[in-house]
Amino acid sequence: MMLKLLPQQVSDNWDEIKQAILLANPAQSYMTAERLNNVLKSILLEESQCWALCDDLNPEDPKIHGICVTQIMMDNLADVRNLTIYALYSKKLLTGKMYLSLFLTLSKFAKANSCHRVMAYTEVPKIIDIVGKLPNGHSNYTFLSWDVFREVKPKELRKIIQNIDNELNHGNSQYDEVQFKDTLIKNGGYNREDI
Repeated sequence: MMLKLLPQQVSDNWDEIKQAILLANPAQSYMTAERLNNVLKSILLEESQCWALCDDLNPEDPKIHGICVTQIMMDNLADVRNLTIYALYSKKLLTGKMYLSLFLTLSKFAKANSCHRVMAYTEVPKIIDIVGKLPNGHSNYTFLSWDVFREVKPKELRKIIQNIDNELNHGNSQYDEVQFKDTLIKNGGYNREDI
């Protein structure tokens, strides 16, 4: 069973929900206290949604096993709305019935809010496998990102570019050190002395 939490319920249980968000996104080290407060504010203003994944053994007092945070996002280029799963965390292994509840509940909510699809980013093989088996699921996309604040040394870039160039040209590298340095200075803001 999946229940949409009311803003007051989120506020009352924020410490647990915040921990679930952090555990759902271990790679997101940029999740500062201020950014977590932005998530809370978004949920309280009902700009995003917080869901509880529960067992349905006792509907009067459901036991919460996990948290899901979603947000309706507008893709302005395609002019479509999508429901994005921002965080999904469970304290215990989800059953097939819980996955079904998640799929049906989020699909129904997305459809009711004129969304085109439900989307998520994950590196969890089980989730990828499950979504790939859905008749309307797509798990063959790869989400790519890079941290623009992590300084990349020219030496690291040189090796990567040489390898890419070698692969693209089947071992006949077209790598040019002068062009490499010029590109770093012109497009990357590097100083000639640092290269």
